[in-house]
Amino acid sequence: MLLIKIWGSLIAPKDKIWLDDTYLKQISAFLGQFNNIFLAHWTWNIGHWRVRELIKKNPWKDLNALLIGDFENWKKVLLDYFKNVDKYFSWFKRLSIEYFLDNDKNLFSEGRFIVWWDVIKTWDIISSDDIISDMMNYNFIEFVLILTDVNGVYDEKWNIIKKITKDNLANIKFWKKENDVTWWMKQKVFKILSSWKKAVICDWRNLENINNRIKYGHWEGTVIN
Repeated sequence: MLLIKIWGSLIAPKDKIWLDDTYLKQISAFLGQFNNIFLAHWTWNIGHWRVRELIKKNPWKDLNALLIGDFENWKKVLLDYFKNVDKYFSWFKRLSIEYFLDNDKNLFSEGRFIVWWDVIKTWDIISSDDIISDMMNYNFIEFVLILTDVNGVYDEKWNIIKKITKDNLANIKFWKKENDVTWWMKQKVFKILSSWKKAVICDWRNLENINNRIKYGHWEGTVIN
């Protein structure tokens, strides 16, 4: 089975108020060639938009309390949002985060599934990285692909790091500037290395490159193993 994480800014960039239809058409067409896929995703803008709206309407209230109190409304917003996302993935079965957490992951060993980053009723955050890390520990996962908006993990000189392992991790200098891609990558890399599977981080826009790696073993990106 192919395990894929789609970076949130690809599905819905933060500078947009809705979905990137062009991207969704391209990636859904590409994924149509595979029979067994488990897809995890997140969308930046829907979460940011919801928080901004709550603060705007309730400027003097505690944000955490607002979010907890808005849980049911949040779920309703997501259902409408997913209907639009799933138009492009009609051949996938959408899983709720609760269903994913409560069931044996072997149920997902064959077929096409899609689940997103979410918040459960206890207000625990289950990130797409958490989902990917969990799924990587199952034998039926054969290949892990993380689709981003960059060519891989960069070093301090903006060169692509071809391979990251536990042995060379200490020598990699991740940028510590807030919101820099390599800083966000740091925690993702740690999670992947805690499992025993190989993962590849690459730019989703180069679909030919992705296809070559999956079919022929030729690759441009960062391998984490």
